[in-house]
Amino acid sequence: MKQLKIILSGAVVLALLALILLFVRRHNQALIRPGDSASTIRSEETSASVAASGSGDSNDSAGFTSGKQSIKVTTLWITEGQQRLYGRLYQPTQTGKKPVVLLSHGFGGNHTQLASYARAFAQRGYLAYAFDFAGGSTDSRSTGSTMKMSVFTEQQDLAAVLKQFRQRADVDPQRIFLVGASQGGVVSALVAAQYPQQIKGMALLYPAFSMVASAKSQYRTTVDIPTRTEMWGTPVGKVYFQRLLNFDLLAQMKRYAGPILIMHGDQDEVVPLKYSRQAAKTYPHAQLKVLAGAGHDFPGAAEGQSRKMILAFLEKNDRQ
Repeated sequence: MKQLKIILSGAVVLALLALILLFVRRHNQALIRPGDSASTIRSEETSASVAASGSGDSNDSAGFTSGKQSIKVTTLWITEGQQRLYGRLYQPTQTGKKPVVLLSHGFGGNHTQLASYARAFAQRGYLAYAFDFAGGSTDSRSTGSTMKMSVFTEQQDLAAVLKQFRQRADVDPQRIFLVGASQGGVVSALVAAQYPQQIKGMALLYPAFSMVASAKSQYRTTVDIPTRTEMWGTPVGKVYFQRLLNFDLLAQMKRYAGPILIMHGDQDEVVPLKYSRQAAKTYPHAQLKVLAGAGHDFPGAAEGQSRKMILAFLEKNDRQ
């Protein structure tokens, strides 16, 4: 009798397992659309992860649909004089002339720092280019050495990028925007001041407007500047500080009168918030958005908040 109960119990368990397997198989089949295969579904999942995670650098070009528009990402080199600048171009797939966003990374960074922003802009119909400054970091793919880099050499780099994009057949030269982070924010500000009629608007993330005051607090004269200095693990040369000691950044900034969005975290320990407050008062048409609890580089939710702010800023000013 005991053996019969064991046999019956085993039969019940097997029957339940069979029902579960049948349910799972039917459920999986329901997820596959007519004409699809299991390999097709795996391919779509891989494409989605590429779209959401990195810069797409593993492929020379990639196409995917996410957000409002289908976009593709390709490598684009820009040559100016002795320098070759590496960058990633995020392109909406529709034809015709498009507005442009040129993205400048911060000190020690590269094109991946603002890749998520570039992707979001492209999905809204903007041609977006995120690139490595020459000597901008130790892992920059562009030519140049960090020992020869300064905010002014990076100004030349961005000016060269601006020149190239104004000449492209798929670009509306009257609708070019700049987006810069940290030191890249200062670079963007300098280029906007240099070519005020060519820049439709500018968004700055935690811009390093403190760099002039910082240089002056460290060195009284150019003689005091060492030939090599380590900054956050990146070696820089004397040229990085020299011109800053006698440079009036605020006077330069005033040359640009277009619309500006400045975003800064109130917990930024690298660049004090007061410098963005000062910049917002210096510019004729600037608005400052302070992100509560955010530090430098906008980690976590602050990045998503800033992307939404910039998209709203772009779409508002692109229509004007």
